[in-house]
Amino acid sequence: MMMMPQMMPGQQPRPQGRGMAPNMGMPPQMGQPGMMPFPGMQMAQPAQPRKDKISLHVGNLSDNVYDTELYQFFKNNGYSISSAKVVFNKETKQHAGFGYINFFTQDEADRCLDSMNNVKLGNKQIMLSKIRSKDNAVPSDANLIVRNLPKEVDQAELMNLFKQFGKVVSCKLEVDRNGESKGYGYVQFEKTQEAQAAIQAMNDKEIGKDQKKKISVFVH
Repeated sequence: MMMMPQMMPGQQPRPQGRGMAPNMGMPPQMGQPGMMPFPGMQMAQPAQPRKDKISLHVGNLSDNVYDTELYQFFKNNGYSISSAKVVFNKETKQHAGFGYINFFTQDEADRCLDSMNNVKLGNKQIMLSKIRSKDNAVPSDANLIVRNLPKEVDQAELMNLFKQFGKVVSCKLEVDRNGESKGYGYVQFEKTQEAQAAIQAMNDKEIGKDQKKKISVFVH
């Protein structure tokens, strides 16, 4: 016969059920209800761009920039953003080098795009661009690679060299771990005709101040 446990005077019976009692004194995990930020710390809320969100794509991120750093960077520069997310490769779990920032209003997103493109975050100049649907994707033959750039040319200057030919969707200068130019970069135009005009005008053109070089421009 099964013996029932004896209860001490005043002891309440324990509820019967399977599994462990919730929490069991363990602190809540990041992102779960009850998680409190450290004093003075603002939490960057993870978020993926959705159709109902006002978002910008942030490219060319240093691999030491995470959600909180990305969120704080734009917050500290005076922008009202709702969240920020840095993307990681699902298979390798490695930093993908890009992310998203979400805004409360379209006006704020436009202001940020106009002012913060090519600004340095860490040791790289970031690339800001609007998120495009598949139906509105830019043509692949409008993406140019620019080689033999003088070391003094940064990402902003590279963009300025090419924006006279049309709408530059994105511009990236390749740099090493110290933020020094590798001497080449990419310029993505909105239209093929704009890219072709840039090739005709800029290929073999001599640029630079201290040391002039002839750059090579062709479809990537």
